[in-house]
Amino acid sequence: VSNQSLLIEDNLITDNGLLPCTNHYETGGIKIHFPVSSLLRRNVFLRNRHSAALWLDGFCTNTRITQNVFADTSASPFGSIFLEITNGPNLVDNNLIVGSQTHGVYEHDAARLIIAQNLFAGGSGSAVQLNLGAPDRKIDGIHPEDDHRLWGNILQGFERYIVLPSATSQSEGNVFSGVSGSATDLFHAGPQTAADLAAWQGGGRD
Repeated sequence: VSNQSLLIEDNLITDNGLLPCTNHYETGGIKIHFPVSSLLRRNVFLRNRHSAALWLDGFCTNTRITQNVFADTSASPFGSIFLEITNGPNLVDNNLIVGSQTHGVYEHDAARLIIAQNLFAGGSGSAVQLNLGAPDRKIDGIHPEDDHRLWGNILQGFERYIVLPSATSQSEGNVFSGVSGSATDLFHAGPQTAADLAAWQGGGRD
């Protein structure tokens, strides 16, 4: 079962998740399971609370998130854009993500996510938080945290810029400016491996 060839465009989505439903996160401004070969574009997400503004969950494949605005997402452990349990590939490009509290883009148990040419500005947590997931959540033998790509993004005003789950992911051509956290904790190239910009570039990134 899948949601094939969805087109979701030109919507205004505001003020969702206002009730703090403790330990129940299955909510979002938009939440879709099994989107395949789909397009989400030109939507505006404002003031979403207690869960992601956009959550694509379960076997999301060949789906593009582009030209959307995400503003003032707060009280969510998953940030503005959340992808979960998917081997991809999926594309997040040319979005504006501002004032996102806890993270800009977040994933766990996902592989082959391309994050390109987005603007991340004025948030907390990580602009891009890609996590090590559970090994038992493999899809078709693909490890859930392999082969992410971050290209040509602008990241400004978060506590951290980028957290990568493993050495299989690449980051190149991104622009960094003005963080609100420690200068030695701007990047993570794997679990518990905080780095400043010099160490990040010393690993062959950006």
